[in-house]
Amino acid sequence: MDNTTDLSPASSFSYKALRQAQEIRLLRIPIDDDSQPITSSLFHASLDNCPPYTALSYVWGDAKTTLPISVNGSIVSITKNLHEALSALRKSGADTAGAALTLWVDALCINQSDDAEKAIQVQLMRRIYHEAAQVIIWLGPEGGESTAALHQLRDIGTRFQKLKSSPLYALRIPSFLQGIAATPGSQLRSVWYLFRRRPYWRRVWVIQEAVLARRATVWCGRDSVAWDVLQMALKAFQLTVSLPRAEATTTAALSIIADVNQDISHFRFCAEQFYASGEQGMGLMETLWWTLKADIQATDPRDRMYGLLGLIKEEDRVQIPIDYSAATTLENVLFEIQLCTEVGRLKQQTN
Repeated sequence: MDNTTDLSPASSFSYKALRQAQEIRLLRIPIDDDSQPITSSLFHASLDNCPPYTALSYVWGDAKTTLPISVNGSIVSITKNLHEALSALRKSGADTAGAALTLWVDALCINQSDDAEKAIQVQLMRRIYHEAAQVIIWLGPEGGESTAALHQLRDIGTRFQKLKSSPLYALRIPSFLQGIAATPGSQLRSVWYLFRRRPYWRRVWVIQEAVLARRATVWCGRDSVAWDVLQMALKAFQLTVSLPRAEATTTAALSIIADVNQDISHFRFCAEQFYASGEQGMGLMETLWWTLKADIQATDPRDRMYGLLGLIKEEDRVQIPIDYSAATTLENVLFEIQLCTEVGRLKQQTN
C-alpha cells in the first residue's frame, strides 16, 4: 500500500486574526517519517503564557524557488531554504522531547500579506527570540566544506573557552593565539567559505535574532555548533589578528581570519553594545548612525531600521511607528525617528 501523503492542491490557506496584544502563532510539526511530505498546524498562543518553542533564525532565500508543505490541511508554498531547515529539524527531533516540534518561523507564523499584523509582530520580536527555549541559526544545507569549518570553529572555541577559565590564562594565551596564526591557510579556508559564501551573515534581521537568544545553536546541514562556542572562536580570531605579522608563513591564516572578523563585525558591534547596556538596549541615534553605514542587506529598505528594533532601548523603541504601507519609504522612517528624537529632547529640556 502506498502511504505517501498527498500534497495535491487543497483549499487556499487563510489566517485567523490575532486578537490580543501579545498573541503570536506557533507552528507544530509532528516528528514522523522524514520520507513523507511535511505536515504542520498553526495555533495561537500568548507570549505571557506560552509553551516552550524553538525560534528559527534563517534567510528566506530565492522567493521564486518554492516547495509545498501542508498547514492546517491546506497547501502552502515556502522557500527551498526554509523547507530544508524544517526537514532537518524534523529529522533530528531538535525540539524538546516530545512527539512534535513547536516552532516560531516568521514566514509562516506572521501573515505576510497583512501589513498591520506585520507591524505589531515586529514590535514583539525582542520577546519572541529572547523568550524562546532555543534559537536555531540555520545557515543552509551542508556544502562548501561546511563540516570542516564547523569542526575547526568548535575545536578552537572549546579550547579557548577552557583556557579562559584557567588560572594560567595570562601565561598561555600568547602561545594559543600564535598556534592559530600558524595554522596552514588551507585548514582555515573552509571557515572563510562558511562566512563569505553564506548569505545569513549579511542580512539585517538575523543580527537581533542571534544576539537576543538565551540559547542558540548554529546548524549547517546535519552538523552544528553551539552559538556561545562559535562566539569564543570568533573572539580568539579577533585577538589573533592583533599579533604582529612576524613571519610570512602566517600571512595566509591571518588574512583569512581578518576577513572573517570583518564579516561578523556587525554581529560583534551590536552584541557588545547591547550587553554593555545591561541588555536594556542600544541608543536610538547610535543604532541609526550604525545601520546607515553598515554593510548589511534587507530586501525592504525600511527593515534596515525595523530589523534592529529588538536591540533598541524600550523607551525609544515604542516611539517608532512601524508602517509597511506602500506609501512609507525609508526616508519617511528616518524622518519619524528624527522627529521622535527631537520631541524627546524637548521633553527633557521642559522637565
